Amino acid sequence: AELYALDEKYEEARTIYRSIVETGVENKKVYLQLGDIELTLNNADDALRLYLRAATFDATDAEPFFKAGVLY
Repeated sequence: AELYALDEKYEEARTIYRSIVETGVENKKVYLQLGDIELTLNNADDALRLYLRAATFDATDAEPFFKAGVLY
């Protein structure tokens, strides 16, 4: 998924990240990267939801909160 994103193949990357999330993987990095892709694809509401979900993994990590705050 990361390689697709780096190659600007965002739809493909999104599909892979979504399938990872659907398998039940609970990983902050996955949610952050999927949020970034959603934002790139102009899906701000989805990006915000994903950033806020990423924030639940480590409340001391400012990155998800920062990314969510930028959307407000």
